[in-house]
Amino acid sequence: MQETKVKKLRAFFAVFLIIFISSSIFYGIHEAHHDCSGKDCHICHVIQICQQNIRLLTFALTVAAFFYEFSAFAIPLDSAVKKFLLCPYTLITQKIRLND
Repeated sequence: MQETKVKKLRAFFAVFLIIFISSSIFYGIHEAHHDCSGKDCHICHVIQICQQNIRLLTFALTVAAFFYEFSAFAIPLDSAVKKFLLCPYTLITQKIRLND
């Protein structure tokens, strides 16, 4: 049951990202040759925001893909680190007898 919720959530975010990227691209294409009013043109400002959002989203997706790809290597290392940090070895746990 939990796994189907995660799949639905992933699908929702994938559809949301596709709609977001495509709407930003189409708006930029549609308004690329507008009648610019000069320095304080609101359409140029929105086009710049769309370009910035696309660059930021591309970077975020690249980082997410990188961590997703290498997460298989992090799981064994993470469990090994937890084993040593949460249950540190002491002389008592190793049952070492110190003779003076």
